[in-house]
Amino acid sequence: MELIKKSEYTEQYAQFYFWRTYDRKELDLVVEYGGKLTAYEIKWGKQTVKSPLLWQETYGGTVEVITRERLLEVL
Repeated sequence: MELIKKSEYTEQYAQFYFWRTYDRKELDLVVEYGGKLTAYEIKWGKQTVKSPLLWQETYGGTVEVITRERLLEVL
């Protein structure tokens, strides 16, 4: 929700999506802004996150992890 609020307050309007495959691989948040997709996995603790291979093959790039400690850094 904080990323959505930031988008509204700064008037840098982005589109927000959830991504999941039929075999239940998912990403918590995908943000489309300026023609670029950024994927986020949101975790409460310090867990290792692997980017779904299908996401990498289809859209490229990696997945950023948002934790309690990194929240302000991402915002």
